[in-house]
Amino acid sequence: MTLGIAISLHHAFEELALFIDIIRHNFKGSYKISVCCNHPDGPKRINMDDIDYYTQGDPILYSDTQSHINQYIGLNMRVMDSIKKGCKALLKDKDCDWIMHTHMDGWMLSEEKLQKLLETIIAKEKTFAARGYGYGFYSKDGMPVGSLDDMFWFIKSSAAKEHNFFNFNTTDLIPTKINIHGMLPILVMIKLGLKNFHHYSDFSDMVYWDNHPCYLAPANHALPMNYQKSTGFLHLNRGRFPENSGLGTALQAWYLKEFNLCKGPTISKFIEEHFQPIEQINNKLAQEEYFLKTRLKPYTDLVPLGRDFRRMQKKIKSIEQWSVFKKFETRCKVFLKKHSPVFRSMLNKIHNQIYEDTIWPRCIYDYYNKEIKIEEAQDETDFWWFHK
Repeated sequence: MTLGIAISLHHAFEELALFIDIIRHNFKGSYKISVCCNHPDGPKRINMDDIDYYTQGDPILYSDTQSHINQYIGLNMRVMDSIKKGCKALLKDKDCDWIMHTHMDGWMLSEEKLQKLLETIIAKEKTFAARGYGYGFYSKDGMPVGSLDDMFWFIKSSAAKEHNFFNFNTTDLIPTKINIHGMLPILVMIKLGLKNFHHYSDFSDMVYWDNHPCYLAPANHALPMNYQKSTGFLHLNRGRFPENSGLGTALQAWYLKEFNLCKGPTISKFIEEHFQPIEQINNKLAQEEYFLKTRLKPYTDLVPLGRDFRRMQKKIKSIEQWSVFKKFETRCKVFLKKHSPVFRSMLNKIHNQIYEDTIWPRCIYDYYNKEIKIEEAQDETDFWWFHK
């Protein structure tokens, strides 16, 4: 059985090279690697000798200079474009039985855990597996029927071909409203059916660099990083760590060395240049986090910010541009939210409208088994996918 790994990226060429070194020089098994890059310099910056397939993605614009709606569309369109093209390349390979998609900064740190997860999926006779909040998480913020991670998901090649899984137009998925984490559940639900879906993780076992459990919704669990102990999956967005600190890069080097992933021309040089002891990294990040949150606390709710350093830094820069009156008004609102039950109740009501019918953190399978009486169903020919 051969696993194909589809990797998406735009311009993070060094992280791609590190990832490929993990697979080619540190893993024992044989894997097919497909890369889709939306950057025009991709063919010049990527070593084609280390990969099996390369596809040039469309030059879809995604920039801070765009309006919010065009940024939203650009990101969704670009990510889905690279997913489709990278995975389709692997479908042409007759030896590729399964496909896993991830991004250039989403690494597998344990081959043993990767293979064990795939064996579990196969044993359960499922054709698609993913992690995420799942089909019980409903949000008006781009995820109307559920939320699945766009990294570390698996699909059986034969099922993808049979159901034309990657044949769709992203604009049909309403990219102005639905984000990538909301598009994937829709595709799985419609094209494969939930009876063929394995939800292997709900994010509850993910931790940050200091082993603190990752904050979940409404915070963004993915930023600035998360490590999942059960699978060995690491997602680390170095750009969301403190600006010009080099700490995101140092943390990547530490994880590589900690998990003995030290072989390969790019990795060996990278560790030599950027490695720092974890205690040193933790101390620096703790100081920066305390500084940022102390400045932000009078002006905003810290919970949605999670531990996203760049988002906190941008928020501070924005506050610095406010008028004296706006600063005073905002501080009053924050104070009232903390000390006034009536005001807090009003704000909570507004917030809850975003997740008004969600059943998360309960699992949809347990919820359905408790609430739905199969014997009362009108159509007995249907297969009840949730039934234990």
